[in-house]
Amino acid sequence: MNVPLRILGQLALCALLTAFGPCAGRQEPPNVSVNEPAPAAPKPPAQPPLVNPATPKEGQVLMPQNPSATAFQLIDAIAALPDLNKAALEGVSRVALAHSPTAGPTDLYYEAMLPSGPFQRIELRLSNPSQAKFALVFLAARPGVPLSGSTFRSAGRIGPTMTVSINPNVPPEGTTTYDDRRKDQTVSYEFTTDSDILRTVKFERRPAG
Repeated sequence: MNVPLRILGQLALCALLTAFGPCAGRQEPPNVSVNEPAPAAPKPPAQPPLVNPATPKEGQVLMPQNPSATAFQLIDAIAALPDLNKAALEGVSRVALAHSPTAGPTDLYYEAMLPSGPFQRIELRLSNPSQAKFALVFLAARPGVPLSGSTFRSAGRIGPTMTVSINPNVPPEGTTTYDDRRKDQTVSYEFTTDSDILRTVKFERRPAG
């Protein structure tokens, strides 16, 4: 009986060692593949802000696509004014006229620079109470704008029936002026003689008599 008991004891001891031994209950971690997050896509480079091509930069003059048509429009608007006075001229030119710095204190001379278009400067001269009544308006063409005499001829603005005067003493090539007289108003177109480019448009009104 002692032998079987000893054998049973050894078997029980082995069972205990198997259950609670140093390797019991040890489980290897599962081999799980973890997907790492994909790298973020690079951001596109910042784009410069768009510039409105219709907005002129500082010092830049905005020119119309058809300078001659714009010039004719302003010429016709001034020629159609019932009265050539400061308020009326400011209305059609959309600029404020200031007293000319080169004029005397009693002279009713006003001028303004035009910010855009084929004309650079506008001037108004009115008679004061001590002078015979007159009204003069000058439009000075903007340098570099090709308002040619051929364009005015093809549009019927100047023609062979107009009075023509030539002044060879105006540098550098002299001037040729065409006068369009209608009722109480004369519109004069002054061009350079050789290159035939518009310099000035003048409106003159004086009482008949």
